[in-house]
This record gives sequence, C-alpha cells and structure tokens, in this order.
Amino acid sequence: MASRFTPARVGAAILGASVALLAAALPAAADGTHAKLDGNYDESGYQVQLLKAGSEKNPTASLIGIKIDGTDKGTQTYCVELPQSTQLGYGMDEVPWEKYPSDDSGFKKNSGKINWILHNSYPSVKPDALGKTVGVDLSAKEAITATQAAIWHFSDNVDLDTANPLVGNEDSAKDVVKLYDFLVSKAVDLDQPTPSLAVDPKEKAGKAGDLIGPFTVTSTADKVTFSAMLPAGVTLTDKDGKELDKPADKKFAAKVDAPKTADFFVKVPADAKPGEADISIHADAQLDKGRLFIRSSVDKKTQSLIVASPVTVPLDITAHAKWDVAASTTTPTTSAPTTTDTTPVVAAASNEAPLANTGASIFWPIAIGVVLLVAGGGALFMVRRKKNTA
Repeated sequence: MASRFTPARVGAAILGASVALLAAALPAAADGTHAKLDGNYDESGYQVQLLKAGSEKNPTASLIGIKIDGTDKGTQTYCVELPQSTQLGYGMDEVPWEKYPSDDSGFKKNSGKINWILHNSYPSVKPDALGKTVGVDLSAKEAITATQAAIWHFSDNVDLDTANPLVGNEDSAKDVVKLYDFLVSKAVDLDQPTPSLAVDPKEKAGKAGDLIGPFTVTSTADKVTFSAMLPAGVTLTDKDGKELDKPADKKFAAKVDAPKTADFFVKVPADAKPGEADISIHADAQLDKGRLFIRSSVDKKTQSLIVASPVTVPLDITAHAKWDVAASTTTPTTSAPTTTDTTPVVAAASNEAPLANTGASIFWPIAIGVVLLVAGGGALFMVRRKKNTA
C-alpha cells in the first residue's frame, strides 16, 4: 500500500499550515460602535404564545438594554433573532442590515418594515397615543409585547397566536392583539438609518505629491473632528486641497452634510519622504433607532438586537494613510528635518477596550509562517521538476 505522505502532499500541507499560521498571527481590526448587554436598561413585557416557533414558542417579550463601550450611555433594543439566546458580557458590533448573521430568517427581506415599527410604536410613541390609534387603553407592558411580537413576525417568520396570545394574562390579551394586528398590517419599508460613525476606506496608500483619499466619513453627527501627529508639510484637506478648518484645539473639523457624509484627503508634499499617519476621527453622534447590533465573535454567539431608542454617544474611530516617494523624486542624501507639527491625537475616551499585552510578540508566528511558506513552495517545486524530468 502506497504511503499517503508523498512529497507533494507534504508540500501542500506545509503551505496550508503556513497560511493558517500567518492568518492567525495577525490581529483582527475592529471599528465602529460596540456594546454589551446591560440589564439596567431592560423593560419587560409579557410572555407570549407563538405559532410555528419550535422551542421558542413561549418567549417573554421585552426591551433589552445595551451599554455603549467606553461610555456611560445605554439604550434599549428589541430582539431580531429569536432562536438565539442573549449572553451577558458578550461584545456586540453595530453593523449594516446586510451583515445580519443568518440568511434563513426574514430579517434581510423585512428589515425596512421592522424599522417602520420602531418608528411608529413603543418606545418611540407613548402607550396612550398608541392606544388612541388602535382604540384600546394600552399599558407600556402591552405595547412592548405587541411590538416585539410584530417584529418577530418579520424577523423570524413567526406569528402571534391571536386566539391565545399571552401566557397567564388574559386581561391584556385583547389589547396586545389589537396593536399587533395594526403594526403587522400597516408596516411599510423604511430606509436603513445612517451609521453613528464609520469611515471608508479605513486605509489608503499613495505617493508624495498626491492627495491621498478620499476617506469618506458617514455619521449621524453634524460635525466630526480629525486629529493626527502629521509629518512636517502633511495636512488634511478637502477634495480641492484646501486645508480643513482648525478650531482653537488644533483639531481639524468638517461639517457633515446631507446625506450625512464628509470626505477628507491627506495632502503630502512632493518632496516628502515615505511615511504614514493614523487619523483619529471623533464625533458626538446619535445612535439611531433601526441600527443593528450583532455578535462581535462567531465563537461567542448572542442574540442580534435592533435599536429602539436613539441615544447620543461620543465615538472614536481611526483611518490610516501611507505614502511612498514620488516616481520622479530621488531620495536626498541629507537627513530630513524632524517633525514640527504638534497637532494632538484625539484624547477622548475610546469606544474600544485596549488589547491585552500578553508579553508575546506576533513577530515569531509570522516569521515561522514565512519559513513554512517558503519550504512548502520549495517542496512542490521539486516534485513538479522531478515529474517533468522523469
């Protein structure tokens, strides 16, 4: 019986191992708004009876509290992923609707209708106003219950058992059904809200003498500020190369115009030496109702949530610019002057916790990966050469 460990297979295995090791050695990048569950913002409704919901037939409807990382701000959300349980302490990321983690549910198809419900039901609309709309005397608990059930109808393809809607609370059943039927029948598509703070791309490269960009910032804020320790002569500009305004604190500022976007560029002198810069972007931005939060890690699954109450939070993200010498420029033999620009880095509290320092550098895993990559490639080359000369 021939051995399974041929030189070709060994080479392929080495290549595969090296690629995996290199990928594992590189730290993951994160950006945007992050949060964790916080029971201080919870508001409970009633336990409901659902049709065709499997093991989730009798969940309790509630507003679920989250707290934004790095701030003292919290808000309320509704569940949009019924089969998944909530997990305290697990991180959550604000993402566009298309990043919803399951293609099997109804969320991606019906997210616009869910957004309409958020804007036209509790807590956006008070219980007494909702009650007048549907013709009942409505309590907050009843409003939460009907609203969550209507959201599940669209996000998870399940229906409220309108003949027997609640577990152990017959007095509120009629009111809940009235509001549920209204929300499900009236819901229409409402566009996805603007991100609280995002930048695209997060990294861009160019040549000395170029305007590197655009970096497009999208935010619910009316103004964003930019800060960076920039080499002498390098600055932040608009598309015409005009330097952005600097308020008294020396941070660059840009007004965010409709549809809530602002572009900036990194202007690099033609005689600049190769370099790079991190640009810190800050905004006091509104986290709007309808924004989606999903699990930060595929290994730590927790229920996807959608924001029901807007809240303004201080947020910080980072963009990175990198440049090389211009093609027609030769590098001078004399040393370049040291940086004299003293524009400060943003000193606001980050919305991300710092990475823990384990005392181990990623250099050695990367170095080992490179050695394995070369070895694997060499093994495959020798096998092919041997076959060709045979």
